Amino acid sequence: MESSARDAQIARKRGRPRREGIDEAALDAVVDLLVEGGLRAVTIEKVAAAIGTTRDALYRRWPNSAALIRDALESALMKGAGRSHRAAPYSTDGLALKEALVQMIKRMGQTFGAPRYRALYLGLIEAARAAPDLERTLEDHNALVLEGVVDALKSQPAFDGIPVETAARLILSSAAYPALLGRPSLDQGGIEEMAALMCAGFQRRSADQHS
Repeated sequence: MESSARDAQIARKRGRPRREGIDEAALDAVVDLLVEGGLRAVTIEKVAAAIGTTRDALYRRWPNSAALIRDALESALMKGAGRSHRAAPYSTDGLALKEALVQMIKRMGQTFGAPRYRALYLGLIEAARAAPDLERTLEDHNALVLEGVVDALKSQPAFDGIPVETAARLILSSAAYPALLGRPSLDQGGIEEMAALMCAGFQRRSADQHS
């Protein structure tokens, strides 16, 4: 009886602490540290201090800081991709194709250029270099973002009759990727020029198909 009680006590010590919400708090703290100081700013010690727990409590959950960072990035980015890119927060009803493209390019530039999102995405790219298993997370995230933009285009009448996946890739490459890589975003003139080039390409494609 005494032996069983002692074994149970040891098992409890080796298991996760019973503090509610510590996992979520730790993941959130990783994101905050990453946004503030980049990947090198994230350590087990800093995460523990940020949420008022101990290093041991975190080590019982994650074997090292790399595993903690991986889980935080996967959680934050995949949730963000699914939530932020599923549908446009506006309607392009009544807009011509060029004007609708301008609106979508602007929206993607704003979304991906947001400091928090940009820091997370670049953190994932950097972390994936050292942890090949994170490359799959990066691929999944990119696929989910593309799917969300495609869905948004399909829901807008202005994009009827055009290859929406091609349009989505063009929109992302012209607006999102420069923002994520820290390059100057397109100004209004550049956005309108890009939209005009897309329209011309879609019109040529349509003409070729009907010739």
